Amino acid sequence: MCPSFKATRDLRHSPKGRADALRHWHQAKHRGDATEELESDVLAALDGCLGCKACATSCPVQVDIPEMKSHFLDQLHRTRRRSLADKAALLLEEYSPFLIRYRKLMAVFARVFNPLMEKASGLHDLPFIAFHDVGKGGYKTFSVEVIAQRQWHEATVFVWRDPFTALFDTQAALALADGLRGFGYRPVFVAMRPGGKAAHVLGDRPRFIRQARKLRSAIDKVAASGRPMVGVDPAFVMMIRQDYVNAGLAGQNILLVQEFLSEEIACGRGLPRLNRERLPRKLFLHCSESAGAGATAWKKVFAALGASVEIAATGCCGMAGLFGHQQRHQDLSKHIFDLSWTGQLRGEKQAMVSGFSCRCQTKRFSSIRGEHPMRWVADAIDAG
Repeated sequence: MCPSFKATRDLRHSPKGRADALRHWHQAKHRGDATEELESDVLAALDGCLGCKACATSCPVQVDIPEMKSHFLDQLHRTRRRSLADKAALLLEEYSPFLIRYRKLMAVFARVFNPLMEKASGLHDLPFIAFHDVGKGGYKTFSVEVIAQRQWHEATVFVWRDPFTALFDTQAALALADGLRGFGYRPVFVAMRPGGKAAHVLGDRPRFIRQARKLRSAIDKVAASGRPMVGVDPAFVMMIRQDYVNAGLAGQNILLVQEFLSEEIACGRGLPRLNRERLPRKLFLHCSESAGAGATAWKKVFAALGASVEIAATGCCGMAGLFGHQQRHQDLSKHIFDLSWTGQLRGEKQAMVSGFSCRCQTKRFSSIRGEHPMRWVADAIDAG
């Protein structure tokens, strides 16, 4: 199930190979004879890990390599300097509230800065900051403190965004909100706070725990309002569900939008019947939601809408956050995309694509118009 192993057929890049490498390193470190060469070998084995967690959910080995990698990198970078690309990603997440506050200025600045950053850091195809925020769609954003002090209409749904969706993918946030509004809900955006996704992936554990604790507290305060909460990007939602729990930060969960709608349907809420011809034929899911409840919930939602949508049989798209933007991974990223995405997209003109990373890959490696599923739903509702 591991995408990098399927692409390389190198046993070092299988979950078992990586688990063995980590075990040997841990044993050597315990004995006090972990050499720099051994650390470099383990790092090379882990470098191709995309963090999809197929190893923890679908692989017979049943080990969470991304979680183990996070702890390994934390230990490694106590003695080794981080790359410019790593530092940039960590700072981008840390200061994302500031960047959002001055979004328009930062969007203009990025047009000049991105090419320079790519040359200096070995990154490729960096996304540009979106010029507009969700206010463009008429939606309000409130701080956690304001939300906790007010009474909210029973149709209110609080929408959470991660830093990368908030900075680069306003269209997906608007799509989700427009779809909810079309169903009669009142979407309200929660002011974005860093959640530690980049810090977890890159193994900056102190930064991850600090950001995660603050976001955990914020989520629980908003949950106390009694109104439902949904997240825009699946990777963000699953991080809170999995990585926060692993860090001892369990609490109220944010739902995937299809989970929320599926629960509403089960409680008797009716949804409008849509014209099937206005929807793409296939739905492409982010790998973190493609197995289990996420896929099942989408099926229930589209069944209630009167649309039979095919869920494309795909694995990881090959982007996985910073991975697909690193120059050294371009060939592997494209190869992983070709393994399951290229064939499923062939012959399609448009597609529903749930994940931010997946939409980036679809844009990079195909001519397909791939947008968040709720964009197509919202447009179909507006068309009557």
